[in-house]
Amino acid sequence: LISNMSTSVTRGYALTAIMKLSTRFTCTVNRIKKVVSIYGSSIDVELQQRAVEYNALFKKYDHMRSALLERMPVMEKVTTNGPSEIVQTNGETEPAPLETKPPPSGPQPTSQANDLLDLLGGNDITPVIPTAPTSKPASAGGELLDLLGDITLTGAPAAAPTPASVPQITQPPFLLDGLSSQPLFNDIAPGIPSITAYSKNGLKIEFTFERSNTNPSVTVITIQASNSTELDMTDFVFQAAVPKTFQLQLLSPNSSVVPAFNTGTITQVIKVLNPQKQQLRMRIKLTYNHKGSAMQDLAQVNNFPPQSWQ
Repeated sequence: LISNMSTSVTRGYALTAIMKLSTRFTCTVNRIKKVVSIYGSSIDVELQQRAVEYNALFKKYDHMRSALLERMPVMEKVTTNGPSEIVQTNGETEPAPLETKPPPSGPQPTSQANDLLDLLGGNDITPVIPTAPTSKPASAGGELLDLLGDITLTGAPAAAPTPASVPQITQPPFLLDGLSSQPLFNDIAPGIPSITAYSKNGLKIEFTFERSNTNPSVTVITIQASNSTELDMTDFVFQAAVPKTFQLQLLSPNSSVVPAFNTGTITQVIKVLNPQKQQLRMRIKLTYNHKGSAMQDLAQVNNFPPQSWQ
């Protein structure tokens, strides 16, 4: 402890060692107290902290010092050396017989994972069950939902690229099928009346509906935006959201400019999958520039004809 060649780590070990010896050699307790108290003002923070703690053991917790500094028993350890020889490392206890288990009949990755969980601590851990990986389409309407302010609505899922070769599965046509340049459906159920979803500040949004006879759960909505003012509406963006029980896909519009004086329209297609045949509700958001100002408006559409969702 007093050698100039000793490092702070060495002195820390030595200080701890003589502290433990205070319970074995009781005749040297007073001398150990003096040595420990010297390092209570050491410039080394680690040594000073240890010395202060050990001084507290001598003063306030002397009745607990023997138990705290009691000798730790050597850990029992049994190892094997060769096929049958057993080597006892500590020489204090007899080695426990080793159990031999037959090798497993085949590869069991699941049971190996469960064994690992058992070793990590407990029977309350759910066993590992291998599952097939699934793919989930990314949602593209999160920002829209925040703006619309309704947590029960879900945005339109983004169209995922179709893989080169996909095995045929006998399921009803899905919402995202049939996005080519061909007509959406070959057999359309006519007779669904159109509605005016929005009409304000010269901007008018009309919905026309189509239903497929092969997949009645899918409703195709074609929106037409017209402008009755004297100036064009530029950078026009139409967004929509539906409740979570529906699935919505918003296709790209044919233009971003709504011509003035109703000389043209913007056309955009919405596909809605309604497997539970619930009443259709929709929130829309309109963004455009008009007369040098950025315009933005929200609207709720609840007047869908029953033929469009029943």
